[in-house]
Amino acid sequence: MTEPKVPKQRSWLYIFVYLVLYEGLMSGAISGGINFAISYGMYAKRSRQVTLWRFPHTMSGDCAVTLFVQTVLTHIIEEIMVGWDCYTGDTFYFPSLPLGGRLNKWAFKALEVDRGMVPFGLRPEAKEGAKPTFKGYVKQLITYDENRSNFVNFIICAVHKVILALLIAIPIWFVEWPVTMGVLAGIGKYIGGIEYELGNYPKPQVIKLVYTVILGWVSTPISIAAVMLRNQWYVEYYSGNNQVLNGENAKLFDLEKTKKDNEKIVKNTDTSSSSESDE
Repeated sequence: MTEPKVPKQRSWLYIFVYLVLYEGLMSGAISGGINFAISYGMYAKRSRQVTLWRFPHTMSGDCAVTLFVQTVLTHIIEEIMVGWDCYTGDTFYFPSLPLGGRLNKWAFKALEVDRGMVPFGLRPEAKEGAKPTFKGYVKQLITYDENRSNFVNFIICAVHKVILALLIAIPIWFVEWPVTMGVLAGIGKYIGGIEYELGNYPKPQVIKLVYTVILGWVSTPISIAAVMLRNQWYVEYYSGNNQVLNGENAKLFDLEKTKKDNEKIVKNTDTSSSSESDE
C-alpha cells in the first residue's frame, strides 16, 4: 500500500519561485488576457469616448470594480483549489513561523486558523487505506455549524471568504489604483477640469491588460499563502490538543519548538474573545 501524502517543508527560495514567479505570473497573464478581451468588447466599438472620471465610460470606476471583483474571485478559487491540495498533501509547508504578538493574534482571527484542515495523510482513516474525496473536503470546508443546513453553512462560509478577500484587496487598491489613475492622466488627452479622454482603442485595453496582470501577480500569491498558512498554523496550534496530530505525526513537523508559544496564543485569543463577549 502506498504511503499517504503529507506536506513537506520547503525553503524560502522555493516558496518565492513557486508563489511569485510561477503562480503569480501565470495568474496575472490569464487575468490580463481576459480583461483585455472584456475591455475590447466594452469600449472598442462605442461611439462615446472613454474618459478617466466621467460616466458612462469611466476608466477610474472600471479599474476600481475590476480590482475588487477579480481579487474576490481569485481568492475563492484559491480557497477551493489550494485548500484541496493542502487536504490531499500535494503542497508544502513554510519554514517555521511561530505565532506571537498582537499582529499574529490578528492573523489568527483573520485567517480563521481554528478552521484549518489536517492533511488527510495524517488522519487515522488514511492509515486504514481510505482515500480523500473532494465531496468530503467541500463538506468540511463549508461546515461552520453542524446543526445548520448545508445552504446556511454555505452562505456563512461564502461571507467569511469574501471578507478575507476584501482584506487582501483593500491594501492593493490603496497602492495600485491611485498609481494607475496617475498613469492614465499622463497618457490621456486633457479636455478640461480634472478630466482626460482615453479614446476607445487601444489605450483602455492596454491599461486594463497591464493593470490586471499586476493585480493577479500580487493578489494570487497572497491568497495562496493565506490558505496554506491557515492549515499549517492549524496543525501547529492544535498539535497537542488533537489526537490526529499527537506522537509521531507531531514529530514529522518538528512541532515541539512552537507548541508552548502556540498554547499561549490560543489561551490569550480565547481570553480576549471571552472579554469581548462579556462587554
